[in-house]
Amino acid sequence: MKELLVQLMDAEKLTVEIVEKVVEQMEEKGCSWRDLGDIEQNHARVNIVSNPESTIIERITNGMDALLELSAMKDGKIKNATSPREAVKGLLDIKDGYLSNLSQSEETKIIPDKIQVEVFVKVGDGVNLFFRDRGIGLIKEEMPDTILALNSSNKFRKPFLIGQYGQGGSTTCAFSKYSIIITRKAESHEIAFTVIRFNELSDDHLAKDGKYEYLVLNKIPPSIESDGIQFDPGTLVAHLNYETYINKGFINYFQVLDHYLFDPPLPYSLFYDEWKPGSRRNLLGARRRIETSKLNQYKQEYRYKLIDKNFGEVKIRFFLLKRYEEKEKKGKKIREPVQADRYLFDDKHPIVITYNGQVQGNLPRTILKDDCKFGYIYKSLIVQVECDELTAAGKKFFFTSGRDRLKKAAQEEISSGIIDILSKDDYLKAENEAREQESISEQVGKDTTEIRRKLAEMLNKLNPGKFKITLAGQKKIESGSATKSSGGGKKAGLEPLETKEKPSFIKIANINDPIKLKKGRTSRLNIESDAPNGLLSFNEWLLDVNDTKQPRISIHSHSDFTGGRMKIFVKCDESSKIGEIHRVTLRLKHKGGETLTSNERAIKITEPIQADKTGQLEVNAPEIIKLTEKDSLYSQFGWNEMTVAEVKEGSKTTIYVNMSNIYFRSMLKEGRYSEQRSNRIQNQYLLHIAYHSFIQHLGFKENSLNLTEDAEEKIKRAELDRAARTVCSTMMGFVTE
Repeated sequence: MKELLVQLMDAEKLTVEIVEKVVEQMEEKGCSWRDLGDIEQNHARVNIVSNPESTIIERITNGMDALLELSAMKDGKIKNATSPREAVKGLLDIKDGYLSNLSQSEETKIIPDKIQVEVFVKVGDGVNLFFRDRGIGLIKEEMPDTILALNSSNKFRKPFLIGQYGQGGSTTCAFSKYSIIITRKAESHEIAFTVIRFNELSDDHLAKDGKYEYLVLNKIPPSIESDGIQFDPGTLVAHLNYETYINKGFINYFQVLDHYLFDPPLPYSLFYDEWKPGSRRNLLGARRRIETSKLNQYKQEYRYKLIDKNFGEVKIRFFLLKRYEEKEKKGKKIREPVQADRYLFDDKHPIVITYNGQVQGNLPRTILKDDCKFGYIYKSLIVQVECDELTAAGKKFFFTSGRDRLKKAAQEEISSGIIDILSKDDYLKAENEAREQESISEQVGKDTTEIRRKLAEMLNKLNPGKFKITLAGQKKIESGSATKSSGGGKKAGLEPLETKEKPSFIKIANINDPIKLKKGRTSRLNIESDAPNGLLSFNEWLLDVNDTKQPRISIHSHSDFTGGRMKIFVKCDESSKIGEIHRVTLRLKHKGGETLTSNERAIKITEPIQADKTGQLEVNAPEIIKLTEKDSLYSQFGWNEMTVAEVKEGSKTTIYVNMSNIYFRSMLKEGRYSEQRSNRIQNQYLLHIAYHSFIQHLGFKENSLNLTEDAEEKIKRAELDRAARTVCSTMMGFVTE
């Protein structure tokens, strides 16, 4: 048995093949199999959790509990603690028991190795995960009622521990080919171990499901004396060929663990591909990284009392990140946007609901964007809803026993609390408005060549041939002609398609055949399906393009399903050849193995739009310049918030448009659009106002009414005022988020 145990302990060399050989030899020595949890029909209980990433955290918190149990055995003050935070406060002398209260200097001094759980990720043909704690450990007789039990109550009367349901750790077995547990109790000289597997019961034709079982000798896990084997008291749990969708790489595992264990009671360590001190990364949770970051601009915390007083209360804690981070790259100073994905694995759901620091559910950022009306800061907001002070009734109201699903009623109540608190925060409201102003100012300086091209197209319809739209290396766009989008374009007023809880088909619905894709650019695919709204946000379905031609067409970006439709932007790299045709299908894959394949469509690689030597498009149309109240020309022209635009002629014709106009600014403020949508609206406004002002300019120039200069100016301003109000009211009626 000793040699077999040594093989199971060697994390660097352990493989599925080695485990199977060890199991075979243990069976030859008289070992048999016992049902996990002593429940034959345990398939459903082990498979209660659907997310293989979130359940990894259960093994870490189990290790933390083992450390707290060992400390409680030695210290009565910890044993009498009424919560994990109180226990950690006594154990590490940390204010309120929160790791976020540690200073940088205290972090290295206050955290000895022996109170850390170690996570080791070994990537080869598959992913192997190892979890090591040096906590209280177990003797073999205790294992069936604790670490090998299902829904046991061994933590029920120990409020200083993190775990509660006696369920979470076993769920990791659902995603593993084999699971191994090796444990030694404190002050014991015996090492107990076992192997857990899933038995499909293929020979039992009456069995509806397989079952999980573990190796035993005389009905309990085997054990050996620890003499000659270096294994400190505590527990090692290994999961072989773990089914995870985390991309291979240290940073991805770091992000996942830091996200799902957002505010851990105890620190832990991550090792990647080598279990050595030099490869260690200490993790203290995303909350601490945010709070100690120079990018954390504003933090606030509120207590929120739930509607039912018997449920207790929650803490709503939120962080606003700075808009930009100043960096130096290749000798130049640059500004990089700062968003929630710096700290969260899933930045589309930046509202995290935690219990004892572990994420129990997420809410989408649309609550911040649409309900709180924070269109300019919602991507920089992270919200934590801490549920540590819920009563037993409150926890029952909030969580399922698997804890990877937040109950719907709880979601609604939490959402209401967040909207009520954040939307009334004066600092957030002021910062959202400030970033709106800043965004408009930044857009003012951006190139308006594309808008000039569109203006020339509009003017050509009135006076064909007057304004050339010459793109270097391309044919002229003739009067009345229209260019088609290679993706087919979005059709206004499309009725939502019928959707189902689970999709049954996916279709590429572009009208053009073949679909054109400019070399080095992106093209849009219009997708139809019966998939439910937000299908891809739950990380259970993956989307990819199947293309056998090299170089392949790949997905550049995509939206999510809404009303049975979504948009996918595809690209092909610079080595692709002009004129070649790719035949592609889309594949929608479920983590459970099911795959939906779309219809096949042809995509043709075409010549991209070329620029002249200066990199500019050749457009014979008036120059368009945006001005705001901060520009010097604004005051030189004598403009105010009622000014709309002005056309000036010299060596060239220039149209100046006022982006601080009262109607335009009111439209943006009332709509509370996201920054991206707001920028598109600005360009639409700019185009239409430039068109109106230039047509007016031509009218007064070609058809003089012999008016005085003062009278002509009044008429111009009145007409442009009406145009601005008309454009803004029309856009408000048709533009939605």
